[in-house]
Amino acid sequence: RDLGNRRTYVWRTVEGIPITLERVGEGEWLFSRESLDALPDLWEAVKDREVVEGVEETPDTPSRWLRGRMPKSLRGGGFILEYWQWLALAVLIFLGMLVHRVLTFVLVRIVGTRLARRLEARRVDDELIRAAMRPLGVVAMALLWWVGLYLLGLPPQALAILLLAVKFLAIAAIVWSAYRAVDVAAAILESYAAKTDTKYDDLLIPLLRSSAKIFIAAFGIVFLADNLDINITGLLAGLGLGGIAFALAAQDTVKNFFGSVTVLIDRPFQVGDWVVVGDIEGTVETVGFRSTRIRTFYNSLVTLPNSNLISADVDNYGARRYRRWKTYLSVAYDTPPEKIDILSEGIRELVRRHPYTRKDYFHVYLNQFGPSSLDILLYIF
Repeated sequence: RDLGNRRTYVWRTVEGIPITLERVGEGEWLFSRESLDALPDLWEAVKDREVVEGVEETPDTPSRWLRGRMPKSLRGGGFILEYWQWLALAVLIFLGMLVHRVLTFVLVRIVGTRLARRLEARRVDDELIRAAMRPLGVVAMALLWWVGLYLLGLPPQALAILLLAVKFLAIAAIVWSAYRAVDVAAAILESYAAKTDTKYDDLLIPLLRSSAKIFIAAFGIVFLADNLDINITGLLAGLGLGGIAFALAAQDTVKNFFGSVTVLIDRPFQVGDWVVVGDIEGTVETVGFRSTRIRTFYNSLVTLPNSNLISADVDNYGARRYRRWKTYLSVAYDTPPEKIDILSEGIRELVRRHPYTRKDYFHVYLNQFGPSSLDILLYIF
């Protein structure tokens, strides 16, 4: 058929299925779209025929090898897939689940137990180690499915959908495993930090753990989007006013982050210090990425946003070199002044000789006339 600049030739007809070539441009011939769409029907028409003598047969593939060993009744067309492909897919899913269970059992019971014993001196919780091992079984299951799907000769669309789901599962499991591994690493570092005299590392480790988890989650999302062919750059550029609204909504998070940096750099307190921040008084338990937790003296737990620490007055009792002690010593009204001076000087000498008292600032003097006694002020550190 001559269609002006475009010529179409019927090359061959098999079982009523036309195979056509179209001329496109100068001297370029391509199979028509109708011929490409008819390929599944053409395959169904000729797949059971023997190869013509003198024609080189296409090298055997695993899917063709499997199909050739299936009963003829299973090689018929089912819904989307042939019957043997549905059966093989069910077997593949079962094998993946079996590998997941077996590998998880081996990693948790053998590798996890041995690692827990080796880290027993580090006081690492066994459950943390087991939780980090479990996602590795999911990774092995996803890898088995990934390889097995290529062996079944699935239609391109079905194969693409299933591979996409397996890829998502594998990446999620890897991110999950890395996320759990951060907890194990943080527990090991905390055991080392507990043996040091400084509490700066006790403050730093929770921040590192939170930062590592956020980084792993962000990396996992970007890596997953890249493998799913999602254009992250275009997506972010297309946010427009939505990005501005998101930035405004996240300003508290940014303030809390800078509050964490302030605590880390200025170090107004450390873990375990007795502090007073505004009307909150208690002992610092943890300093996180967003907030600081303070255990009050009536045993409640107060969560203080780190943004409040940027402008708040922090009174750190834990940073005191000495603790002040103020009291009164009562003597009878008829005590002579000379004895009061001797008593006061004797107490001052005890303060000077005591190894734990401050020597440059203390007061021991007759201070006031009480209701029924002369009161000597004892003001020491």
